[in-house]
Amino acid sequence: DKLFWNSRSMFTFRPGQASFCPQANSCDLTNLQGGIVNYPGLLHNGNLIVSADQLSANLASVRGTRGGIGTNGSQLFLVIARGVTVPELGQIMQNLGATNALNLDGGGSAALYYHGYKVGPGRALPNAIVIR
Repeated sequence: DKLFWNSRSMFTFRPGQASFCPQANSCDLTNLQGGIVNYPGLLHNGNLIVSADQLSANLASVRGTRGGIGTNGSQLFLVIARGVTVPELGQIMQNLGATNALNLDGGGSAALYYHGYKVGPGRALPNAIVIR
């Protein structure tokens, strides 16, 4: 039941396919290999679905390090952006070419590792998204 708190969005992963649900409770959960749920969703079908007026002040106007995941049907985007608000992260994902995107944890939890750390971590990390 915690998957569906507060209008969270969700990415689901099946072999060769990532799907996005702007409302996690509308996702098909059969035959999943993985999934990521968080708040807020950033993009759906190329359109921004996040706006400052729907977010807490911390997410809407405080600039910080933000993480996001997105797709455009053929590419996967993992982004760590510094000095941005959550709505600005949505714009970054859109500018990069993502059509669906989800906000991830930020701040000291944000890190990007590819043959060594590119960004972060600011602290020990209890979870990760691993791409093989």
